[in-house]
Amino acid sequence: MILDTSFLIDVQRDFGPAIDRTMTIESADRPTRIPLVVVYELFLGVGKGTRTEANRRASNDFFGGSH
Repeated sequence: MILDTSFLIDVQRDFGPAIDRTMTIESADRPTRIPLVVVYELFLGVGKGTRTEANRRASNDFFGGSH
């Protein structure tokens, strides 16, 4: 399954239906992919707004990176 930007933002925000769908995807043991352009869009959004540092930490946590 290819995951898109909107879906991943919903997961980051703990949006119930997205979390439910994530559980369904994981339980089906299907491979998932995140296109590079989606990663780019997510990290581009980190620098927008007034919460840049908080956004950076949240994105790093989401993708399993370090602070």
